[in-house]
Order: sequence, then C-alpha cells, then structure tokens
Amino acid sequence: MKAWDISLEHYNGTMDMGLICQVAREIDQRLSGYRNESVRIAGKENIYVMTNPAKVEREMNKLLSYVNNPDIRILERALCFHLYFSLIHPLSDGNGRTSRLMQNMILYHNDITQ
Repeated sequence: MKAWDISLEHYNGTMDMGLICQVAREIDQRLSGYRNESVRIAGKENIYVMTNPAKVEREMNKLLSYVNNPDIRILERALCFHLYFSLIHPLSDGNGRTSRLMQNMILYHNDITQ
C-alpha cells in the first residue's frame, strides 16, 4: 500500500498535517486538506454531528501538539490520535482509514507490533 510506504518514509516520530494529508491523498485522491463542510454520521439510534468545519484546524493543532509530546506514553499517543482524529473528522472522506494507518505508524515506529 502506497500510503503505508509514504508514512514509513516520512514519519520521524512527529506527526504533522502535511504528512497526514499526503497519506490521506493516497487513500483517496480527492482529498486536498481539511474539510470545509459539516458532517453528520448516522448510527443505529443517533445522528452524530462532528466538529464544526470552522474549528477543525484548531482542534487538529491541539491533537498534534498532544501526540507529539514526548512526555506522553506511546500507547496513549497512538490511542488518542486514532480516537480524536476520528471524532474531529478533519477530512471529507477516509478519516477512519487515515487514523488507523497513522495510529499503526506511531506504534510501528516505536517497535510496538504484533
């Protein structure tokens, strides 16, 4: 998978939106950056409204600051990245695939593999 190869080549222990967007573009060529429209996801019983598009960049900056903090344990960084990236839902598509790949890259980079 080319997205994994890109992350292997460019991830150096620090996550940034440029890398995330590059990986996301490999997953879905239509992606070009943060979404600018509202997103609602229908569950079995509820409809979830994701982060307001006007606040996506701010929330992503907070998330990246947290996951790049060397004082945070690796497993916590990976888990929080996946969870909060999915909740922020910064991309118009491919959020789940991108968050899982980047979570796995954090773990792989730190020799935490199956």
